[in-house]
Amino acid sequence: MELKEIKAVYFVGAGGIGMSAIARYFLHRGVVVAGYDKTPSALTTQLEKEGMLIHYEENIDEIPHACRNQKSSLVIYTPAIPADHKELVYFRENGFDVEKRAQVLGMLTRSHKGLCFAGTHGKTTTSTMCAHIMHQSHVDCNAFLGGISKNYSSNYILSKESDFVVIEADEFDRSFHWLRPWMSVITSTDPDHLDIYGTKEAYLESFAHYSSLIQPGGALIIHKGLEMKAQVQPGVKVYEYSLDSGDFHAENIRIGNGEIFIEGLRVGDYTVSDEGIKERLAALNIDFTAVVNTLKKIWNGFCELLAPVFEAAFSIISTVLGTVFDVLTGLLDVFIGLFTGNWEQMWSGIKEIFSGIWNGITGIFTAALNLIRGIADTVLGWFGTSWNAVWTSVSTFFTNIWNGITSFFTGVWETIKNVVQIGILFIGSLLEAAFNIITLPFRFVWENCKETIISVWNTIKSTVSTVIDAVASVISTVMNTIKTVISTVWDAVSTKISTVLNAIKSVVTTVFNAVKTVAVTVWNGIKTAISAVVDGIKSKVSSVFEALKNTLSSVFNGIKSTAVSVWNGIKSAIVTPIEAARDTIKGIVDKITGFFNNMHLSLPHIKLPHFSISGKLSLAPPSVPHLNIDWYKEGGIMTGPTIFGMNGSSLMAGGEAGKEAVLPLKGFYEQLENILTNRLNTSAMEQYLAVIAENSGKGIYLDDGTLIGKLAPGINQKLGMQKFKAERGMV
Repeated sequence: MELKEIKAVYFVGAGGIGMSAIARYFLHRGVVVAGYDKTPSALTTQLEKEGMLIHYEENIDEIPHACRNQKSSLVIYTPAIPADHKELVYFRENGFDVEKRAQVLGMLTRSHKGLCFAGTHGKTTTSTMCAHIMHQSHVDCNAFLGGISKNYSSNYILSKESDFVVIEADEFDRSFHWLRPWMSVITSTDPDHLDIYGTKEAYLESFAHYSSLIQPGGALIIHKGLEMKAQVQPGVKVYEYSLDSGDFHAENIRIGNGEIFIEGLRVGDYTVSDEGIKERLAALNIDFTAVVNTLKKIWNGFCELLAPVFEAAFSIISTVLGTVFDVLTGLLDVFIGLFTGNWEQMWSGIKEIFSGIWNGITGIFTAALNLIRGIADTVLGWFGTSWNAVWTSVSTFFTNIWNGITSFFTGVWETIKNVVQIGILFIGSLLEAAFNIITLPFRFVWENCKETIISVWNTIKSTVSTVIDAVASVISTVMNTIKTVISTVWDAVSTKISTVLNAIKSVVTTVFNAVKTVAVTVWNGIKTAISAVVDGIKSKVSSVFEALKNTLSSVFNGIKSTAVSVWNGIKSAIVTPIEAARDTIKGIVDKITGFFNNMHLSLPHIKLPHFSISGKLSLAPPSVPHLNIDWYKEGGIMTGPTIFGMNGSSLMAGGEAGKEAVLPLKGFYEQLENILTNRLNTSAMEQYLAVIAENSGKGIYLDDGTLIGKLAPGINQKLGMQKFKAERGMV
């Protein structure tokens, strides 16, 4: 963000010595300045008096309205603020320009001529002396110091006109790499902050990189003899200084009695001792210093008062002369265009006349306003203040009033918005509930007719598929006929071609066979001679190998026969009981399966919905209750007393004792059949089937006590007896 685009600045952590200087700079520029700090302090209290809006509660709602515009608001934070700070998170998530103090100082060095002072030691003292010297001169400066200057009782110096800014360049965590100095001083590079840099070499490299950031046309003033090697850009001058050598050093200086003396003032070959002059003036018993200072103050005040007058006078004279010149040149253009027929030139002349007159009027009024402001600045300066300070106080006063008004109406608007939102949500909920109730009969009909419709559709689909298959069969027959005709023609053609090819092949084959016969005869002669030798060798080797193989086979077969006999005995001992158990279980399963095959159960087919209300009425956050309709076609869990169906003229309810389940009978029977098939004997199954037969007319529900009250005890008893018999080998 450019400096001219900033309309408001917000500090997350406003009470630091470095942050307060930047806050005062922006206050001086007349923008809205606000921020957060953890605890009040003398510094934050003073900042509030100067016009800064500060709160001490981590609360997004406390951020002023003027600081909520992403395009014109700059957010500055201190590294001491945790990353999860609510206000810092708000600014980052909403696209604000969030920067550290060092980044803001870097922005100032791009907007002003930065005079930056770096070094392990001495940067605070040196930068403060530089700021004092420049502030006392006509050059003046803005300054952001690393400590409180005793003679200014502050860590900042502000100027409304100077283009220079004095900054202490902090090497801690490489913050000074954000700066773009115009000129810089490096006082020392003794290794420090090694907890961050790690090594001395990394520390020196950081300073070297900093020197490369000095802008072309600027200068580097470095202490002579440092280990650091500067890496300045082309166009940057490098000077060295020390106590007694280098481009800058001290000579003929005497310090004594708390004062600094220049030993003598040389004018040509004649030296006047300042001590002699002071002694003679002292003999007159006149405090010339006080008189001179008083006259100087009077003269300076007179000059300061007359300066804006003369400046305004010259500005007005210049404006009037410029206006007259513009009018004359415009008149000439009008007459020339009129007599030559150049209407464009004549029109330009008319515009120039009126433009000159308007510029003259605005110039005179601007000069008058500057005169009034200059005199006001001079007069107010005698009383220790300035026009900007007065204007800042007035604007801050009205800004605070406006922020209070906007904050109040913002709260009112939020309340109204929440109430309206609740109303809309409530109406929407009512409409949704009404829609559900209105559409309930249609959904009820659909749920109960869906299977019939699907059955009819399947019948239609089957019929259509039959028709399509018949058509496809006819088409297939036609295509087969066509294919047969084409195949017959192709076979005839291919037969002729084959006959020709076979004749050619026969001739070629005859020739080839004759050649092959001769070659085979020669080869067989050679092969027979070689084979006789090879067969003799092979016969000897084979005899030895066969004798060895027969011996090893006899040994291996004996071992294998013994192992197979042992394994067959083990397998017979294991498999026989398993097959017996399998046959027994298969008999039980066959009986159960046969029973189920001859059993016809009639199950209820009507699906009923379940109504429920969820949610609650709330203003913050806005919410309203919702009507819900659930279907228990596939079963469900009831967490409270719930009516879920009808059994004849009686309502069926569940969930009154806590979480209870409703299951479709089909799925329940399948699960129970699987359990009984794997775990129960025939006797227990007969008891279970008797219970099912008893309740088949009304259905079985987990809530009616059938499973727990009647079936479970018998199952447990039978399983216990089965386990007891198995452990004692009785089954």
